[in-house]
Amino acid sequence: MNRAQRRRLKKKNKGNEKLVKKMESFGHRPDACSTCDAPFDKKSKQLNKEIGTINPMLVDEDYILNLKKSYFSLVTESDISPFFKNNPYKITEKTYKAISFHPFIIVGGCGILKYLRSLGFKTFPEMFDESYDDIEDDYERIDFIHKEVKKLCDMSDEELHKIYVSIIPKIKHNCKILYSINTEKIITKLLEDIRRRVL
Repeated sequence: MNRAQRRRLKKKNKGNEKLVKKMESFGHRPDACSTCDAPFDKKSKQLNKEIGTINPMLVDEDYILNLKKSYFSLVTESDISPFFKNNPYKITEKTYKAISFHPFIIVGGCGILKYLRSLGFKTFPEMFDESYDDIEDDYERIDFIHKEVKKLCDMSDEELHKIYVSIIPKIKHNCKILYSINTEKIITKLLEDIRRRVL
């Protein structure tokens, strides 16, 4: 947010200083990584480029704070029916947000991890028994996922931290893959599919 935008925001939201302060915090980052305490190189062009591509409408301050306080995301997708067809519309922003920041386990359709791997994303068998992706019965799959999450929650912080640090390269890889996806092509295909079905 530049100076002119901050001034307009303050003028527009006079009397609501808390909101203004939160809005001004977008684009600012801490001095060190919350995971390993390594200092950020604030002059890094790559880091500035990556930070600049984050859409605050999708990733807000609260979301980032929750990521910093946790080691993985439990993603609950909108649709848990089987994922046998290559259908990118069954994966929502819930999964894509987790992919770019965190290890994840997904309550979604059977085969969703296989599909994500086919797109080039890496998953996290170091943390989760990913055989849940092959379980066709929805109730059995959800029960299996519950047990996996409980297993991680019962681990010591030290053990969980050690696993998390070992998979940071995978998180960075997933972020790069996500940014390389041609969203315009996907949206165009979606509109063509809708047009075909409606007309």
